Amino acid sequence: MSAVVSDSSPLNYLALLSDFDLLQQIFGTLLIPPAVYSEVVERGAAFPVQAAVRSALGQWISVTETPDAALRP
Repeated sequence: MSAVVSDSSPLNYLALLSDFDLLQQIFGTLLIPPAVYSEVVERGAAFPVQAAVRSALGQWISVTETPDAALRP
């Protein structure tokens, strides 16, 4: 099974529209880099995206480095 890597924009907008679950319906598994997690969860306390991502963590969203991050010097 493949997974999709997401930045913060679709997470933010779909959470604001109350359509966050579309990501799971379309892609199944979603990976977010630690920087995205920090942006939407740690610094996103005032926004709906924080609760949406927290509730999906460990179920269909995982925080992980992207594969190309391992290739950087």
